[in-house]
Amino acid sequence: MNYREGIIFKISSPNTEKIYIGCSSLPLKRAVSGLRASAKFRKLSCNILFQAGDIKSEVLAKFRDITVLEMRKKLGIIQAQHLDKCVNTNRAGRPNADRYRETKMQLKMYRENKDACNRRHTLNNM
Repeated sequence: MNYREGIIFKISSPNTEKIYIGCSSLPLKRAVSGLRASAKFRKLSCNILFQAGDIKSEVLAKFRDITVLEMRKKLGIIQAQHLDKCVNTNRAGRPNADRYRETKMQLKMYRENKDACNRRHTLNNM
């Protein structure tokens, strides 16, 4: 296993309450500029923040001698603390079994409340 330095960072904008939480082994400025460059050509969940403008980035945690897998697990824990504001579509460090279990629970909840969910979705898109 390769051990390296890493950071967990947050990107936010005063123009929206949404945030993006990511991790990188790069310095903060390079990680954010890499995301910004990728966002121009790919559909990323953080595009909302870059389009809102005036982004602010900050380091939430710094690590030394950490593996990529360990860092992603810690990232997933921090993302879970901010689920209501986080634009991340995938939660990091989550094993496939957990992902399957959560999807199964969401599908069951949808089936039980299908009419209310569809009505709410229709009203939001009007």
